[in-house]
Amino acid sequence: MIFEALKSQSTCKKELILFGIPLTIQEILESVLFIMVFDALMGRQGLKILSIYAVISQLFSIVRLPAFMYAGAVSIFLPQANQKHESKRFIWVIYRNSYLVSIIFAVLVTLCANIFAGFLSSQINTNIIPMTAFTMLVMIATPLYESSKMLLQSSHAEKWVVSMTSLVNIVCIAILLVLQVLGVQTYQSLYFVYGLSLVILSVLFIKKARVIN
Repeated sequence: MIFEALKSQSTCKKELILFGIPLTIQEILESVLFIMVFDALMGRQGLKILSIYAVISQLFSIVRLPAFMYAGAVSIFLPQANQKHESKRFIWVIYRNSYLVSIIFAVLVTLCANIFAGFLSSQINTNIIPMTAFTMLVMIATPLYESSKMLLQSSHAEKWVVSMTSLVNIVCIAILLVLQVLGVQTYQSLYFVYGLSLVILSVLFIKKARVIN
């Protein structure tokens, strides 16, 4: 059935492929290139910091779940909201709910950070709550970033999203490499630059979304 469907004539195959290419590039830039450099630089901070990072990154992946969930809802329900001329109210509700749930997750995860650390790693015997709280704070733009990115991708602005993401990520990678060469790189500087990139992209995405919608 699948192969027969692929062989049949379709007016949307080309559109799907063209739509998927920018999204693939987006994921490569965001999930592969930037994170690969980020992880490589984090690995040079020492075994102790690397162990703490491994735990906190797992905790942050839990906190990010609501952001991904609500971002996915944008692509599903945005067309219906546009038909009812309620897109602005819909997006505001997405932003609000995404942040509310993410903050609840972040608070719970931060308060229980040491418990998770003891469960996930036997090499951590220090209090990681301050570092966890710092990470959650500097990454606070994540829900806004994910939702606004999906809003633009659902509004046929995926190529613009890729270009802006490429530019900001390249600049942030350059900053991280300079800090590493200067010998002033720390866990805090790595996450600060990471979080700053999300803030900048979120602002750019929201401004673009206001122009489109």
